[in-house]
Amino acid sequence: MTAQQLDIPVRRWVPDWLAVGLVFIIILPVTMLNGTYTGSMVEVSNTLGAYTEDITIGYYAASAGMAIAYPIVPKVLNAFSSKSLLLVDLTLQFLLSWVCARAANTEVLVTFSFVIGFLKGFLMLWLIRRIKSIFSPHDVRSEFYAYFYPLVFSGGQLSMVVTALLAYHYDWKYMYYFMMMLLIVAILLVIILLRHDRPSTGVPLRELHVREMVIISAGLLMLIYVITYGRISDWMASTKICVYIVIAPLLIALFLWEQFHSPQPFVSLKPLFQWKAILGYFYMMLVMFFTTSTTLLSNYMTTILRVDNVHNYTLYIYLLPGYVLGAFVCFW
Repeated sequence: MTAQQLDIPVRRWVPDWLAVGLVFIIILPVTMLNGTYTGSMVEVSNTLGAYTEDITIGYYAASAGMAIAYPIVPKVLNAFSSKSLLLVDLTLQFLLSWVCARAANTEVLVTFSFVIGFLKGFLMLWLIRRIKSIFSPHDVRSEFYAYFYPLVFSGGQLSMVVTALLAYHYDWKYMYYFMMMLLIVAILLVIILLRHDRPSTGVPLRELHVREMVIISAGLLMLIYVITYGRISDWMASTKICVYIVIAPLLIALFLWEQFHSPQPFVSLKPLFQWKAILGYFYMMLVMFFTTSTTLLSNYMTTILRVDNVHNYTLYIYLLPGYVLGAFVCFW
């Protein structure tokens, strides 16, 4: 397919194969990017004198940031040119990775992890719109997912292995420096190969639903805090845990109530009334629980089986052939 068909605004002298290659070069750092990397959480906790839960919550915060961003991503993508969006987003990701590498406390890591996840949502949807036509020219959703999910899952697992190796042989900060190098390559290629295809128009502030984003972000982060720190804080013995257990459901309930009664909601809740959608979301949560290095699985491997981080995350490489086989089965 040509760059014009894929809506990749490259310069006239850029061949189509290089335009397609640019998309996959950008995909690599985006799928691996995170605010905290669980592959090095033991080394980070030892260096900063923190709990491993401090690293885990940063990982979860990035996921929450992506979820919060998605409802407004289409509006932002339609308002700005591809080159402007990619340059601003990739540059901010580079700066945030540098801040996380130099951070001396976990509060900074968690905060910027959420921002990294939020910005990552814009890059992911921009990439999805381009590669969808590559993997499924006839726009068959199941066909596209058979290629897309193994690609994304493999990038996530690869980042954990690379993180563990860099942390073991060098230092936990080197993963951030490695990601910064990949981002620099992507930024330079965007500057050289892409052109401004249209003027940026901006998005009205009222369409961004800032108030709703703040409410649901606070509720989700409080809920993540309770789940992550409940055990080491002795649950109800902690005042902060008790307060968050009360406030988090109220904020989430307020958000849901506003979405039900708003003429222009931040996010549509109609899929929640379809049993197929509910079943799909539940299945996705179950699959993600077993395909990523969750706290439960990592603790089992490192604490009970006494497997070190490098071998622990190296074992996850064997998930990759499973992704390929699963994609083959789903495709046919």
